[in-house]
Amino acid sequence: MRQKLSSPLPRLPRRISRKKGETPSEALFRFLRRVARSSRRSQDQTFYSLRELAGHFNLSLSSVSRVFVRLEAEGLLGRVRGSRTVLHGKKLDHHLYVRGVVGIPVSLFRFSAFAGYRDFVTLLRRKLRRRGFMPAAVFYRREEIRGDFLAQSFLEARADTVVWLSPPRQAHETVSLLRDGGVRMLGVSESASIVIPCRYQIQREEALRRILRDWRGADLMSSVVVTAARGGSPADEESYRLVSEEELFSSTLITLENENAQRALRTIWRSERCGILLTKSGAAFLAVREPEIFARLSNERRLALVEGPINVTFAAIPKALVDLISIDWEKITERIVADLMASAPLSASGQIVFKAASRLRVALDRVCHRL
Repeated sequence: MRQKLSSPLPRLPRRISRKKGETPSEALFRFLRRVARSSRRSQDQTFYSLRELAGHFNLSLSSVSRVFVRLEAEGLLGRVRGSRTVLHGKKLDHHLYVRGVVGIPVSLFRFSAFAGYRDFVTLLRRKLRRRGFMPAAVFYRREEIRGDFLAQSFLEARADTVVWLSPPRQAHETVSLLRDGGVRMLGVSESASIVIPCRYQIQREEALRRILRDWRGADLMSSVVVTAARGGSPADEESYRLVSEEELFSSTLITLENENAQRALRTIWRSERCGILLTKSGAAFLAVREPEIFARLSNERRLALVEGPINVTFAAIPKALVDLISIDWEKITERIVADLMASAPLSASGQIVFKAASRLRVALDRVCHRL
């Protein structure tokens, strides 16, 4: 329950006198700063609302918001989640009211290598804070998936719920420990093979078929699924190949490793009527270790980034057009937070499916993320 706050603030004047050369925003900042300093009491109290000030002084909401940010930076104002702005009291006994603590396991490798993964984590944390939740992100290395590291971290943070994007098959023990500790687990699966039950499922098949049909119209006859030994999903890679064959393409799978990269990629150059389905692990491998080859592929072949945008480390991003399967992370994170706020049990609604979109011939330098 929210604490009721008093508001013994002076009535707003009809207008604020401005000094010579002073902008309306500067005049408002000076006025509010003076009111805030003179009106402080021992405890927090409600301050003028942003909309109230904007309407009264005929200013834009963005102008008043920037003034509030300056006053917050000085420690005079604060915000109660989802509604009011408060004038901080003189005593340092402020209370933080949150709806709940939400744990977010974050793979160090995926966060650094895959742009979509990073977008999901960033957006989810931001939306949780805006809705009054406390996000508790725990970064982990591959070897820390097994054992009790993650479960213990979230239990110590007193997490009520854990939201996990692409939980790996090794996470069974962690999931069991969390459930034993009374922590609700919400998984988001990007994979065709769901190892750990997930409430949210991302499907790429329809988007992939649209890209392949466009390729067929461009007289391409075959496809190559290019992935890497680390970070890929064999089930997903096989599903891409099978969908290609269903769309009447002859299809092969190439797995890149340090020793075979040059030899494996020669297969692609043997046919000019071949399209490349590049997984995010394959894209990360080429962008980091073989940037010249990646640049050549993107310029000389139809190339589809089937698992979303990538990170690049070379200075000049090729001026090339690629096909892209994109995921609306904004929509997904918004739905997750809305579900967390709902009073109904989450298990009652079943699995929720989000379908990826296809984008044809988009500029590579607009979908790449430079590190």
